[in-house]
Amino acid sequence: MPGVSGIAVVRGLWLSGATLLLAQLGVVLWRLRRMRRTGIPRLDLHGALRSLSAEAGVHRTVEIVVHEEAPLPFTFGILRPVIVLPPDAPDWDEGDLRRALVHELEHVRRADWGMQLAARAICAVWWFHPLAWVAWRRLSLEAERACDDAVVVREESVNYAEQLVLLARRLSASHAQPVLGMANRSDLSARVSALLDEGQRRGRAGLATLAGAFVAALSLLLAVAPLRAVGVSRAADPPGPSATQAQHARLQRSLDGDLYAAALHGNFDEIPELIAAGANVNATIPGDGSPLIAAVRSGKPSLVALLLDRGANPDLTVPGDGSALIAAAAAGRADIVELLLQRGANPNVAVAGDGSPLIAASAAGRNEVVALLLDRGAQVELVVRGDENALIQAAGAGHLEVVRTLVGRAADVNARVWADGNGAAQQGEWRTPLGMARKGGHTAVVAFLISAGGHE
Repeated sequence: MPGVSGIAVVRGLWLSGATLLLAQLGVVLWRLRRMRRTGIPRLDLHGALRSLSAEAGVHRTVEIVVHEEAPLPFTFGILRPVIVLPPDAPDWDEGDLRRALVHELEHVRRADWGMQLAARAICAVWWFHPLAWVAWRRLSLEAERACDDAVVVREESVNYAEQLVLLARRLSASHAQPVLGMANRSDLSARVSALLDEGQRRGRAGLATLAGAFVAALSLLLAVAPLRAVGVSRAADPPGPSATQAQHARLQRSLDGDLYAAALHGNFDEIPELIAAGANVNATIPGDGSPLIAAVRSGKPSLVALLLDRGANPDLTVPGDGSALIAAAAAGRADIVELLLQRGANPNVAVAGDGSPLIAASAAGRNEVVALLLDRGAQVELVVRGDENALIQAAGAGHLEVVRTLVGRAADVNARVWADGNGAAQQGEWRTPLGMARKGGHTAVVAFLISAGGHE
């Protein structure tokens, strides 16, 4: 526009962005004030809170309330700090509640809320500079990890890590808006990893250390210099007793179960975070399968690809659930079958009781997938104990089109496979395509097999 300089335009854009972000910060502060006012005081916890405050070196009075909008415990306030607990906190066991209070009291001792407030205000002013936001996120994470260290000084790290996993799951299921001072899901994953790292240096950074680090970071930012994270050297506390194998196994099962659930429900965002926290992408979960099998069941090829990119084994088998390719073939998902084959899945992978990809597709009547698997090297005569072969399964289920396809690809119409019985109630028997078709009353299949030379 005539008469308007470029500097004026840039200044206007900067001012608009800063004003908007400061206004958002004001809304957050208003919301926190309302939560303090409408929260339900937990007077029954004041005695325990005073005792824990004395142990933590906190000499100010700290309020504690329960609020329905809090998915996680968090702390705010400078002169009048308050700890906000979720509505189900009264049902927590004593250990979980104590760990949560110790963590939040450490935030009070370190004056983290004031530093968070100042950092967010600086980010609002320097909103255009990506390093400002990087520094703020790093400051937030390090504050949380320092408070975690205060907890594990007196608590078992694996128990606390389990609690953080549950909090991450709660946060994923919550629709509540996060507020300043509340942990986020990705930070929870990083914190779990740090807690399980027995070589991690631990220590409680005080207010002077925190303020010094913040001033140094601010000076670098104002100079628009390259940001460099510098750890504070201090003697590590003597390591406590290592977690027992049973505790590690329990936590691992919890992480693996969460990864399976995330894959099954198509929660893309949770998968990298859970893997980063230690979930095993190739975990086998009896009765459910594996994360990759769960992704196949979700019906999302992009989710299957994500797990494969993260190291999932396409040929991992789980008795009772087969493999990812077997599951995709049974479901008739030609797109996922193609993806798995492209990523190296074995078209002839076999699991007793679950069959093979071709057997599963034939039994389910998935003719398109049957043709695809045969084109990609599936053995038409492959026999799997408990599942016979593809033609016998297709004939027994009455899938005429699949039977035609298999016979057209040279399947033996007179194949005989022994099927074990189930004890005294059912004896073993020889099975053939024609015999199973007759047993199932599939007259069209019987007629076709006879025309193709089938006999008993």
